[in-house]
Amino acid sequence: MLPAAQARTGDFELRFWVADYFKTPDVFADIVPVRFTVADAAQHYHVPLLCSPWSFGTYRGS
Repeated sequence: MLPAAQARTGDFELRFWVADYFKTPDVFADIVPVRFTVADAAQHYHVPLLCSPWSFGTYRGS
């Protein structure tokens, strides 16, 4: 993540390595990419990820 002084607008992608976290051989997705757009670099952004070994989801946050 960037410090506030270096924040900028644009399209970004976060990658969550969930297989490493769950440590189970039957994990559904090993890496979960979350793509999002920052329209206002002065705003606070929250990118939630809900996951289990068999599913994942995200939403805009608040």
